[in-house]
Amino acid sequence: MTPEPRRILLAWVAGIVSAAAALLIAYVAGVVAVAVNLRDLFATLLTAVTFLPVMLIIVFLPLDLLAGTAVGLMLGLCSRLAHRTLGAFTGAALGIVAAELVFSVLLPLVLKPGPSTDFGTVIGNPLLSGLYGVVLGSLAGVIFRRLCRRA
Repeated sequence: MTPEPRRILLAWVAGIVSAAAALLIAYVAGVVAVAVNLRDLFATLLTAVTFLPVMLIIVFLPLDLLAGTAVGLMLGLCSRLAHRTLGAFTGAALGIVAAELVFSVLLPLVLKPGPSTDFGTVIGNPLLSGLYGVVLGSLAGVIFRRLCRRA
């Protein structure tokens, strides 16, 4: 059985919306990580207003949208599983796969690995990208389930 095109579109929308929400969560987590690491209010505010948004927009946003699109399309293709109660778990599993492919495989091909504190190295860490994939996929699964109920 092939999924309906409407479900694939709803899943794609859920993937893009969850990518935007996960990007905001990553921004907040980045600000908290900088604040804990530096313990200086001025430096934290300066990083939160200048460096972190620029790096997230230039480096992370295209890859985030790619991962969100991949999760959304995979949710749409296996929509029989995703719109049930296990939608968040299905989304989380698909999110891990998509995030690992995008951030741990594709990102090192685009950015050359640098020192251990380099931005690309940090987001290319398999544990962090897997955790990000769980958040992204779970959000996409829940949003997709809610969109399917309303439609």
